[in-house]
Amino acid sequence: MQNSWKPDTISVIQLRDKILGGEIVVPQYQRGIVWTQTQKDKLIDSLKKGYPFGTILLYRMNNRDRIIDGLQRSSTIFDFMQNPSRFFNENDIDLEMIQSIIRLMEVNGNLERIRDEVKRKFVNWIKDDHPTMDSVRNIQYYKFASKLIESFPILDRKQDKIIEIITPTVDKYKSICEKLIGISLPVIVIEGDEAQLPEVFERINSLGTTLTKHQIYAATWSHESIKINTNHTYLLEINRNRYDVLGDGNFEIENYNSSDFLANRTLNYFEFVFAFGKYISKEYPFLFQYEDNHKKVESIGFNLLNACILGKNNDINTLNYRMKNLLTTDENLNIFLDEVISSIKIVDKCLKKITRFKGNRRTDGPHILHSELLITSIVASLFINKHISYNLDANGKPIDILVNVRHNNTNWNIFESKFKKWFVKSYIIDVMQQKWRGAGDSRLDAVILNKDAYTKPIEWIEFKRSLNAWFIDLNQDRQEWRRISQVKDQEIVFLGITYAALFTFLDTQNDQNYDVEHLVTKKLLKTQLERFNGDLKLPISSIGNLCLLPEYINRSKKDKVLYEDEVYLEKIHGHITIEDIESKYSLTNRGELMFFVNPNITLEELKLKYNKFIDNRFERMCSIIEANYNIL
Repeated sequence: MQNSWKPDTISVIQLRDKILGGEIVVPQYQRGIVWTQTQKDKLIDSLKKGYPFGTILLYRMNNRDRIIDGLQRSSTIFDFMQNPSRFFNENDIDLEMIQSIIRLMEVNGNLERIRDEVKRKFVNWIKDDHPTMDSVRNIQYYKFASKLIESFPILDRKQDKIIEIITPTVDKYKSICEKLIGISLPVIVIEGDEAQLPEVFERINSLGTTLTKHQIYAATWSHESIKINTNHTYLLEINRNRYDVLGDGNFEIENYNSSDFLANRTLNYFEFVFAFGKYISKEYPFLFQYEDNHKKVESIGFNLLNACILGKNNDINTLNYRMKNLLTTDENLNIFLDEVISSIKIVDKCLKKITRFKGNRRTDGPHILHSELLITSIVASLFINKHISYNLDANGKPIDILVNVRHNNTNWNIFESKFKKWFVKSYIIDVMQQKWRGAGDSRLDAVILNKDAYTKPIEWIEFKRSLNAWFIDLNQDRQEWRRISQVKDQEIVFLGITYAALFTFLDTQNDQNYDVEHLVTKKLLKTQLERFNGDLKLPISSIGNLCLLPEYINRSKKDKVLYEDEVYLEKIHGHITIEDIESKYSLTNRGELMFFVNPNITLEELKLKYNKFIDNRFERMCSIIEANYNIL
């Protein structure tokens, strides 16, 4: 059937009634209601002022209209019709009205406080007592006068005057509500074959839209379904949660019933990949970025599954077809997820000593130390070498791809052993040198086709050379005296691999918290450098000046070095000795630190002593890492 369209209009009341009656519905692949209240307020304000509204696009089939563009606007107008007082604010109040009421009181004193209180009373009266259109039409002016007199008894017997003062503002508000009710909204109604609806949605929303490419896949990947086995019931539940909030409680979601959805156990390809991304992000929060938002589409699910079947990152739009062609059956697709998750578990376990390092911003929850493409490349490399065989054509493109998720490749055990031994070291270098910072799709495409990418031996001398280069660059970049850099991901990684060698199993498992501290404190160094008025700058936040210290409650050494902080030393007494602090945490001694307390130290002395201090301490930390290099 050929698609056709025609311009039309729909009244605000019709829009509301059709939504309530299920005659206007939301396709399952819509992204849901995402506008903030501020965005909604701006739209209603535009309508109040008679500004252009924009056109709603409806796709009509079987006497039902599907919103394919204009969901946010439609939802906002619906909200206004259901509860206009949500859109009433102080900007709708005539300030002269407030001043007139205050003049009635004939008082002096804190007029600003009285003005704010009267304004608050008026706004609350509108919002609390008149939530519906019917209640707006039947506003009882005397009720506000009574409420105001209760708070300001001085207005007693002035009820009629209060009503007279507020009448113009209230009548204006009622008039605006009636005006908006009477607005006719421009719509374009498209009619055609139901099978073409996803493509129409994709075409419209790929032009000048804020939809992400992943949100558009919700329409273009909706044609075919996958039967979900009991191992992956969570995929159904994640999608159920998404649909339950998609229409914001107002719109009916087309062809969706929560109970039937779970019972049918089928998902289309978008739902399958979407839920996988949500699941791994929540289950492995130190590997993947997680956001507790049922409607947000996580890119990691798409990137990871695409990489695991050798897909180029810029060809991710065809992931659904390639999964179908390479995995062939629903059962294989379910096993595919099991095996990808198995690879994730291996990577997560091996990186745990770094990613879950106790100094890793404990107060903010899990903090990701790496880019999404880096961790994607690692997990995908492991999966590919376990389950995929392929050849490369003359242009280096993979051909003859065979995905066997039911069996491991012949040399899998050898590969796994080498992978576990070397990939963590490669990960550390990549993060320290920021090799994936700003890296495009081409780097990921190349790495997943390089079977040696994460199994190539990295001997200590090469690893140390990389650390030295990072340390030198870091100190050159951070020439500071007033503004001091925050601790970065690279420092967290370096501290992690240093202290992993010093901490016992109990240290890593107990509830003790640790602070990342400057040994020569920021305040002390800034005070010293202020004396030279910018003629000397030092890498105050150099890794050579950073350490971990046990927190112990209410610790605050401010400008004091460790040995001057009597409060802290008193707190640690009984927990740990100062000798233990030196050997296990600060990795320094009193003589090295107390030199910087000298208020008369010269510029040259400070520069020489500080640079020597951070160099020596960096080498000390590297020696600890070297001694434990084989078990990294």
